[in-house]
Amino acid sequence: MTHLLNILPNHSWLAIADINELSNIANHSLTGSEACRLLLIQLQHHVNIAGNLCDNQFPYQLIQESLSTYFVSFSHSSRQVAVLLSKSAKLGVDIENKIIRQTVAERFFSHDELTWLQTIEHKQQATAMKLLWTLKESHVKQQSSSHSRLLTSLKFNLLSIFSQDDLNRLFIKHHQLNILQKNHQVLAFYPEYCCGLWLAI
Repeated sequence: MTHLLNILPNHSWLAIADINELSNIANHSLTGSEACRLLLIQLQHHVNIAGNLCDNQFPYQLIQESLSTYFVSFSHSSRQVAVLLSKSAKLGVDIENKIIRQTVAERFFSHDELTWLQTIEHKQQATAMKLLWTLKESHVKQQSSSHSRLLTSLKFNLLSIFSQDDLNRLFIKHHQLNILQKNHQVLAFYPEYCCGLWLAI
């Protein structure tokens, strides 16, 4: 099932879909990248935005005949894909199916983030770890970080900008996109799909 969400009033949308369902639509098996592009086409149709994807620069741009330019961020996991479409060039989305291992958390999560994780109930730990990971990955994309800065960007401490209560609000509900807007930054997390995004407005 494809989920299309208008996440902000200023022309930003998130779409999430299952790769197998998109492959059925295409009548052949799709790679993650191919599924992302098909989902973008579906999203464009849904919101009535024409234009061709220009993916030879970052962030990707949706070139239109009109004066409007939209920007695109893609993410795919082993089972699902996500597309974020916005008029903001500072955008990033990440979707994650794999379990975030404790060794990975200890390498990339800050002391503050690890302390916050200890306050989370054990049954919600895996979701909380994916919240942190997908937001960090989204931040890397949002900052257009080069490969040489990737490790530094992944180690960015979310709690240097957002509070523990902010993070708690992003993952407590499982069947909706939870949105946090603060200081011209929008963070969102969809716990049901373990999909996070970061958008500057």
